[in-house]
Amino acid sequence: MNWQTKAERAWTRAHQSHWLCAMIAGKRRIATWQTLPPAELSRLRGAWIFYAFLRTQRPQDARKLRFLRNRHDYRRWYEISLLWKEFEFEPDLCIEYLEFDGGIEAMRMQVIDIHGEDEWLRKARPIYATMLKFSQVAYGAPEWFTNWAADTKELFERNGIK
Repeated sequence: MNWQTKAERAWTRAHQSHWLCAMIAGKRRIATWQTLPPAELSRLRGAWIFYAFLRTQRPQDARKLRFLRNRHDYRRWYEISLLWKEFEFEPDLCIEYLEFDGGIEAMRMQVIDIHGEDEWLRKARPIYATMLKFSQVAYGAPEWFTNWAADTKELFERNGIK
């Protein structure tokens, strides 16, 4: 059987066939498709691999996982796999986050709020990055501004924020 052709046909079908496509791409390690950009293929494979991992960790919840797989897009599964790799929470929590009724971004923010850094620190990091840019490159700014940016950058660094 030509797995490449089967996977391409599955991609063109309904919502649930995305999972068939992801399974074939993940198990057969298909590298490229003419109809699918490489980034999309990578997300499909990642979603399938994470689904397979959860099935090994929580076999008693296989029916529940199958229902969630049919209800949610593979992008949700891929996003939770990235968050799981970053924060390393329990597989039970993965299932709870997948059941979350909000969108993918809301689910992502919920996980970050619970397992990630404090909100003020998350919001401070982009400020530090901006000050770093302004302290290194003037962009035609007056000297007082670049000095202020350099001082602010040093203040962040003295307090361990980078």
